[in-house]
Amino acid sequence: MIVQCGVCGDQDKYIGIRGKDKKKIRTILKRVKFNGPKKSASARAFLCPRCARELTKGEHICPKCKLTFKRKSKLRSLLPGMGYFYVRQPFLGIVNTIVDLILVGFLISFYLKLSQDNEAAILYLALFGGLFIFEKIATMYHSSHFIDEFVPEIEEVKPLLTL
Repeated sequence: MIVQCGVCGDQDKYIGIRGKDKKKIRTILKRVKFNGPKKSASARAFLCPRCARELTKGEHICPKCKLTFKRKSKLRSLLPGMGYFYVRQPFLGIVNTIVDLILVGFLISFYLKLSQDNEAAILYLALFGGLFIFEKIATMYHSSHFIDEFVPEIEEVKPLLTL
């Protein structure tokens, strides 16, 4: 979902928002008037989905309502697709799992060809091994950005009626 500021024209892209929630947000944004002076703040502010308090980067618990948020873990990214499943991105998790399985299949295939004295297998083993390592590092880096967007530990968060 892309939201454009009516005052300054800046755009923000929000990923991982469910379809029904996008409709609610769009309806609310149409009704809210954003008038006033242009602010100098350049960073996106994240709000707690339960109490609407501004969250501090690096903190994994809302200081007001004690809602907990997911933490970074490099170990999860090493398992095929788990870094994405952890942050509730199942499509990316499935794609990542498929890519991992294909790369591992190639690595096993070329390793088995090494025992047959196939000289080209060494080159391909090194190439696909490097590609596999690059893919793992890219997955760790990319999936960690979702954690920075404060993914709650619990799936359904009910907002508090009083702020």
